[in-house]
This record gives sequence, structure tokens and C-alpha cells, in this order.
Amino acid sequence: MAFLLVFVFLFLGVLSLYSKLDGPLENGIVIDIPKTTSLIKISKILEYENIISSKYNFILFNYLIGTNRSLKAGEYLFSAKMSQKEIVEMLVKNKVLLHKFVVPECYSNKQILDKLEKNEKLTGYIEEKLTEGDLFPNTYLYAKGTQKTQLIALMKQLSKKKLNSSYEKIGSYPEILNNLKEVVVLASLIEAEAKNAHEKRRIASVFINRLNNGMKLQSDPTVIYGLVGSVYLGRKLTRKDINTKHPWNTYKIFGLPPSPICNVGIDSIEAVLEPLKTNDLYFVADGLGGHYFSETLERHNEHVKNLKKLNE
Repeated sequence: MAFLLVFVFLFLGVLSLYSKLDGPLENGIVIDIPKTTSLIKISKILEYENIISSKYNFILFNYLIGTNRSLKAGEYLFSAKMSQKEIVEMLVKNKVLLHKFVVPECYSNKQILDKLEKNEKLTGYIEEKLTEGDLFPNTYLYAKGTQKTQLIALMKQLSKKKLNSSYEKIGSYPEILNNLKEVVVLASLIEAEAKNAHEKRRIASVFINRLNNGMKLQSDPTVIYGLVGSVYLGRKLTRKDINTKHPWNTYKIFGLPPSPICNVGIDSIEAVLEPLKTNDLYFVADGLGGHYFSETLERHNEHVKNLKKLNE
């Protein structure tokens, strides 16, 4: 009897030691373990892929430590030389491989939905009607099989959180605006116009000054949005485009468009909440990613004329 106990303890000690040794895998590999896969099938997969040396040792180890029913399905990244103990811990804790879903600033809902639909690692359908500007640009981590609606919910939740947090920090918005919805609408114009983040507060001041003076905003991206549902046209804007009547065309309407024209980041929101104090009423792109700002139409026209000469 004593011999048997000694043998059992020695065997368990060897098995425990074995479980901590480097595994045979030479290079990292991604394996997708399907749902309802049994311990025996998981062991066969791992042995076949050379992640473990022996399926029998793996099965026995899981029974001995009580994890034989705790291994979870999912897409996993198995690292080179991963030990049996590390593998079991990863499968029990469901430390699945996380992928990145990047939403750039100034993407419209149309662009985001198109990107979601093309993502083969996400599942399900998006049936809800989304409001432009409700989705926050960010990098979102997700596991294979995540529902598209789950990512949408995260984007909406983060958008509300960021907007409210910025408003609580600054505590006010320009008097010409009526509510935070209008803050987001104006922020979307700034997001579309500004290539350099440091110019956003100054561009905000131009738009606020124009609104206070009863002037049309005359923002090219609003024209583009009404034409294609995003601020990316893929060609130069024409006179015909600018003369096209639609609710977002700020060359034709006074005040703000009826909705945002893209989804906005925190810098653009805070630029509206706290714009620079200027007398600027005009700006024009300088061709280098920035803008020339002017207080008068005469000075603005000079900038435009000089830019045309440079481009001839």
C-alpha cells in the first residue's frame, strides 16, 4: 500500500513537472476551437497541430486538476513553446485572440456599417436605424464571433460618455448653439475641415462668428455629404455640386445642417465647446494641410488669388 502511495505521488509530481515544460510548438499559431468541442477532441486538435506532445497526458492532466469540463471554445493564439499548464489556463479563462476594429475620425455611419459588413470575423445583422454622429471613432477590441450590434452598442455608449465628459469638464458651449446635439453637428464640420488638430479651435471660431453674424457656413464637406452620404467624394467639388440643393448644403441653407456629416473625435467636440476668441470669418486650405484665416472678404480673396497663382 505504501509503495502504491509513493508511486502515485511520484507520478503526480512528474505529471505536474511535465505540464510546466516547454511545449513542442516552434512558431505561434492561431487555432479556432468550435463550440461543444469535447476535451478529447480538443486534445486531438492540439496534438495534431503539434501544440502538445501527448493528447493522453493532456487529458489526464485536466482530469487530475478538475478542468476536464472547463475548457472553452474560441479562437486562440498559441505561442511557441507554450507549456501544457499555460494552455489549460488560457482555455479555462477563455483568453481568446482579440482583433482590432478601427473607426477613423470623420467616418460616416455609411462607411462604418460598410466596414462592419465586410468583416468576416463578426456575426449577425444590424437592423436598427442609426443617427449620424452617434458612433465614436476609436479602436475597438473584439473576439471572433462577436455580434456586430455589440460593437455598435460600444460605439454609441462611448460617444455619449465622451460628449458628456467633455461638457462637464468645460461647462458651457457657445450661446448661438441650443443644445449638445448642435455641438456635435458643428463638431462634425470641424472634423471634416481640419487636417491639423491645432487648427480646430480656430476653425470653430470662424463657424461661430459666421453663425453670430447670420452668414451661411459655406462648408464644402456639407455639400459632399448630401451627395454621397460621407465627406469623401473622390474628386474635386464642382460648381454644379455646390449649386445642388439638399438639406446639408450650407451654401444654400442658413445655420447648421440637420444632422452631423460624420462621426467626431474628442478634439472637435472640445473645439466647439471652447473655441478661440477671434474675429475670423473666412478660411481657405493652404494646400499643405493647414488653412489661411481672414477677418475680411477682401483679405480672404487675396489668399484665394495667391493660392491659384501657386497652383498654375
